Amino acid sequence: MQMAYFCEPRDPSCSVDVALKNAENYLFIGITEEMELTLKVLEKLSPWAFGGQSKVLTVSKRSTNILNPVTNTTLNGAISTRSRNQIKERAKNYMDEIQFYNEVKRMFWRKVVVELELGA
Repeated sequence: MQMAYFCEPRDPSCSVDVALKNAENYLFIGITEEMELTLKVLEKLSPWAFGGQSKVLTVSKRSTNILNPVTNTTLNGAISTRSRNQIKERAKNYMDEIQFYNEVKRMFWRKVVVELELGA
């Protein structure tokens, strides 16, 4: 329920549009899936607070060849059919959250390109 963090507390009128408008007021919003890039951008934007943090953090790469005996899958994000069906059933309730996340992720990548000068 990340969208709620970008609306007023307990605001019943919180919507994707309101949350995104509020998110645009932030200098930068990082994402945990890209922790190393998040820290690099934070170092660039606030070196006094985050200087050197990307060198300290080591994000280990997950091994994808370890077998999970319960699901008979490797630890590469594969999930059981039962779990996949449960997620599908409940996903209808989270369409706004998914839309919000995808938009924030776009904002993240635009900021990464600009701040780390990757577009040049």
